[in-house]
Amino acid sequence: EKTREEIVKFCDKYITTRFPSLEEDPILHYLVKELQSHSRNHSKSCLKYLKTLCRFGFPRPVARRTFICEPLKAENDDDKQKFKKMKEILTEMNATMNKLEKEKMLSWSDFDNLLTKYNWTYDDYECALRVVHTRTTMIHKREPNARWVNQYNEEILRAWNANMDIQFVLDPYACAKYLMSYTTKPEREMSLLLEATHKECREGNMSVREEMKKLTGTFFNHRQVSVQEAIYRATKMPLTYSSRGFVFVPAHSNSCKFLKSQNILKELDPDDENIYMSNVADKYFDRPEEPEFDICMADFASEYEIISINKNIQNPKTPIKRLQTLNFAIKKRCNRNAIIRYPYFNRETDRENYFENLLSLYLPIRSRNELKKPYELFYQIGEVFDTRQQCIRKVKEVVYENRKKYEAHLKETDEMESLFNQ
Repeated sequence: EKTREEIVKFCDKYITTRFPSLEEDPILHYLVKELQSHSRNHSKSCLKYLKTLCRFGFPRPVARRTFICEPLKAENDDDKQKFKKMKEILTEMNATMNKLEKEKMLSWSDFDNLLTKYNWTYDDYECALRVVHTRTTMIHKREPNARWVNQYNEEILRAWNANMDIQFVLDPYACAKYLMSYTTKPEREMSLLLEATHKECREGNMSVREEMKKLTGTFFNHRQVSVQEAIYRATKMPLTYSSRGFVFVPAHSNSCKFLKSQNILKELDPDDENIYMSNVADKYFDRPEEPEFDICMADFASEYEIISINKNIQNPKTPIKRLQTLNFAIKKRCNRNAIIRYPYFNRETDRENYFENLLSLYLPIRSRNELKKPYELFYQIGEVFDTRQQCIRKVKEVVYENRKKYEAHLKETDEMESLFNQ
């Protein structure tokens, strides 16, 4: 409770919604009226829900004090009826104030008259605010004539001379979501443009080639690029950086593969079936025949880095081991292991693919032929010889031991997935 009081005190110190009269402070009156007041007619972009509610929450609720408004939940049918009535009264009060402010400047007496009309106390009014809000919200002290004023800091407004929206962050997730919506806004607009172009092409009965050409043109002509991104791309600097590497592991036997380059394909015999580039799984099955590499595919992808044999590495920190047949070598990662990504199959609707993928990832094997069909039965009752422990172990036990290193809360996740699929 003390922390709440400190938050309210902090907000009252730096944030205000005051709308001074022209006689009281002409300059601040002008700034608030022109820069901080939301349009009472609403723009097309701010109306939602059948064009009746402002997505910015205007007009804002009147309040005699600043307080943290936490939602009230109905515990029984009586509460539901009571809350429904409170919502109706609050809606009527807002409608009446909207009508009154077209005729005059609202004052506290107008607000008090409405409370009297509905036989409410001010505490009842604050309770109604808790009913209509679905998430914890900061309600700022606000006079009836400032219902359309966005909160601001007086000193900053005078210096900034532009609109501002100062809010105390009560929900870190909502704040992060708000920021991400801004950074990804151009990408969403691009998606809508591409969707419209695709629809236009379908209606015009265009060929796949023509449609692809038009989609490409739409992308290049409407793609928004910031100055920073343009500089990074022009200088070939990396746009992203992460302290952890990410590796996609195509564990399933039917995973997609990339074709070799056209130059290489032209040199191959027409009957040659070796037309695909090797992936992580191919390199895993081609690893050296040494005890060190009696590991599962997930460990191989996470712990080892794949390098070209033509790459000259001076003074490597870990030994470099060449693969048996492919023109690649591997070396153990020096710092953190990479985070693995892999195909997802639904356990309930695609069981065989699910268990094949699971076995390929977490069971140490030298060839896919070591996996016996049906895969689910092999997972449940199968046994293998563990070369590291020099004993026969259950397949399910080995898979679980390796899997829990990469999937946190494994039992809870499986239970939740089963409940979701029911």
